[in-house]
Parts: sequence; structure tokens; C-alpha cells
Amino acid sequence: MRLISAFFAFVFAVTMFAQTSIPRPEHPRPQFVRDNWVNLNGTWTYVFDFGESGLHRGLQRSKGFDNKITVPFCPESKLSGVEYKDFINSMWYHRAVEIPAAWDGKKVLLNFGGVDYFSAIYVNGSLAARHWGGSSSFSVDITRYVKAGETANVVVWVKDDLRSGEQTGGKQCTNYYSSGCHYTRTTGIWQTVWMEAVAPTGLQEVYVKPDLDNESFIMEPKFYALEKGLTMNIKVKDVDFDNNVVYVNVTKNRKPLIVPVNQTMANVLKEFLKYRKHKNTDDYLFCNAYGQQLVKSTCYHMLYEYNKRRGVERTGIHRYRHTFAKHWILSGGNVVSLSRLLGHSSLEITQNYINLLVSDVAKQVNEINLLDKFSGKYTIKMR
Repeated sequence: MRLISAFFAFVFAVTMFAQTSIPRPEHPRPQFVRDNWVNLNGTWTYVFDFGESGLHRGLQRSKGFDNKITVPFCPESKLSGVEYKDFINSMWYHRAVEIPAAWDGKKVLLNFGGVDYFSAIYVNGSLAARHWGGSSSFSVDITRYVKAGETANVVVWVKDDLRSGEQTGGKQCTNYYSSGCHYTRTTGIWQTVWMEAVAPTGLQEVYVKPDLDNESFIMEPKFYALEKGLTMNIKVKDVDFDNNVVYVNVTKNRKPLIVPVNQTMANVLKEFLKYRKHKNTDDYLFCNAYGQQLVKSTCYHMLYEYNKRRGVERTGIHRYRHTFAKHWILSGGNVVSLSRLLGHSSLEITQNYINLLVSDVAKQVNEINLLDKFSGKYTIKMR
């Protein structure tokens, strides 16, 4: 009986170990779980770089270091397998990552839940991103550096000079031993690392606003493609001044969109094209100083600076659509026409853009006062 019990206990232990061989296997963002994702926790290789000479020695192009560490545990901890308690001002991580063949044609994002303090992310020897801050998560778009079906070398360079006084440290101790409420330091990767595949037109983030009057929440989604796939992809030839329309051929739902423009906007576009000085009609309508297509970061920065000068606190390209939709309805515009302008496939989607506050509805009720219309009449003809 004891042998049977011992056997089942052994099988149970082996099964549990197999299921938990990846530390913290759960998805770190429950609100943004995607089907195509890979948890990169587990065994990485590393090397300390106390002289901070790794960059000059070409460690960013490494295909593996001699020492092993278990991510996402910091090297000071026992769970990492390192348990180095002294100060670590610089270190390097490496892991070979397989990019699934099924991810071809999608954006590949490399996500870090937390890296303390400065980090530089290299993919196949190329610098993909830098990040400052030990407590904030960040995402790196590595699509341009990898190929689906192949293996990529990911190298993370970490710098953490707590005693410099030039970075935040919280309760991390500036002495070797823990003291009072200050504890042993946390260096490098200390939260889950994961990779995911996202559609080029996928959801990037959601801004949630509480609507207390209607006891609901208003969702403002932000998509990857709405910023790079609409306005910035319009070419000069897509503007038809004869009919006062703009043809948008690259949209989120892959359906061409015809957007009417009023005469005021048409005049503004004509004036803009005088300064644009395009060489041919195949040039992009909106470009940078070199005539090249605008990129997302430039467009966002221009909008941010424009809004900042006018006292607008929050900037978001997608917010313009919501503001336009709301004012269209409040000005008496037709919801069916609005849905077509926005390129929505149904009125239900448009409804999410025009969640009016009770105060907005009350204003319209006062402006459209049917009682005043029939005031003084003894009878009202019913149709």
C-alpha cells in the first residue's frame, strides 16, 4: 500500500513539475490576453559587466553567455539560481527565441513586465529599443528584426547604478546589508517576459471613461492601423476636388472608404497643396520635410504640440474621431450618414462613439421643446 501511495505521489510531483516548469506561466495582462503568445520566462544566460565594457566587446551580438539565470527572478534572489547579493551596476541577458511560422504577416511584440533600471533591447545584434524605469512595463515591436519560422537572438543590456543618486530606487538599500525598511536590491529582469503576435490592425490600448450619469463606461479604443493606415496613407491622387471627396484605400476593415469634404475643407486642402509642392500625384498627401510619408510618432508629436499650445490636456489621434462623432450628432447630423463617414459596418459600432452624457441629452431636450411649439393651442392634430 505504501509503495502504491509513494508511486502516485511521485507521479503527482512529476506532473506538477512539468506543468510549472515555466515560472509564472500565467498571462501577465488578463485584460489583453491574445491567443498567439509565448511566455519567455525560464532559463536565460547572463554575464555581469562590472566594467561596463560589454558594448565595446560586442556583447549585444552574443549568441549565449556562460552563466544561467531563471527569469523573471532578479539575480539577487535565490529563485534566480544566482543569489548574488552585492551591487550589480551592469549585466547582460541572452535568450534564443523561436518565432512561430504562423506569425508571418503579423506584428511581433516583445513585452517586459519590469526591468530595473535602464535596459537596451537588442535583436539579432540590432538595437530595437531603450527603456528607463524599473517599475513600468514596456513593449518593443521587433517585427522588422525577425522572420517567422526562424530563431532570433534576444540580448538585454541592463544598467542599475542605485548609488549614483540619478535614478529612483524606492526602498532598495544603498548599503550592502538590508537596513531598517530598506531591503536588498532588485537588478535587471524581475517581471514576466513574453512575446505575442498582433494583427497589423489590432487593438493597441483602450481608454476607459466612467459615465456616472448613465451608469456605464465609455470605451475609447486605439488601433495600430488607424494611425498609420488612414490619413498617413492618403496620396495626392486620392483627393477629388471635382466632387469634393477623398478616397481612403487603406482602412482597418480593408474596405475602401469615400469621405465627402465640405467646401471649407476643400479650400484648405487646395491651399495646403500649394505649399506641399508634390512632384506627382502618387506622392503622399501629408509628408515630412523630405517629402517622405509621415510616421506615427511624428504625427502624434505634431498633434501633441498643437494641442499643448491650445490648452488641450489629452492627445489622441483616435480621440478626434470620437469628438467629431459626438459633435456631428449634437449638431443634428444623421447617425446613418455618420456611420458611413466613419467606415463602420453597423450602427452598433457607431453607437460606441456617441455615448452622450445626460447633460448633452438634456440640452437637446430644452432646444427641441415640443411643448413650446404647441403652446397656446387647445388641440393638437395627431398623425
